[in-house]
Amino acid sequence: MSAILRNRRKKAQMEAFGLAVIVILVAVGLLLYLTLRSKTPKNEPIKAYIPSELSNNFVNSIISTNVVGCIDVEETVGKLLAYCSSGYNITSRCSGQEACTLVNRTISDILQKSLGQRNDAYVFFTKNLGWPNGGDIILSSRGCAYDNKHEGVLGETVTVQEQTYKTIMIDIYICK
Repeated sequence: MSAILRNRRKKAQMEAFGLAVIVILVAVGLLLYLTLRSKTPKNEPIKAYIPSELSNNFVNSIISTNVVGCIDVEETVGKLLAYCSSGYNITSRCSGQEACTLVNRTISDILQKSLGQRNDAYVFFTKNLGWPNGGDIILSSRGCAYDNKHEGVLGETVTVQEQTYKTIMIDIYICK
């Protein structure tokens, strides 16, 4: 009888040892899974783009955009706005076009290729430009208007004061 008890004890010890090995293998596998899973990149967007950030960034970047069609590579939208405001003639440097006409066309193209492609409604406007007889550039899309009837986000006003003593204000209103 004692031989039978010894065999049973041996079998019980072997089963306990086998169970311990299985538990250790499962724990190591679970640890590896959790370690590798945390290193995989998440496909979530970092942050939703807020319309006010879009309008602020748009106004700030548009004045430093180079204008296509001018001989001088350094002709930016901001410089053309200053030329337009002061009446400075740049037709010889910009394909025979007046500064006001060229800057209006350039801004319109940029708006259509950026906000227009996103289907955002907007009103882009300048203040104190003086083109051609005291007027300003006002470009809008899809019935968006800067008034109390439309809810929107007003962008940051940027002052352009190059080659003129006038302050030209540029702004954009993106309708929601």
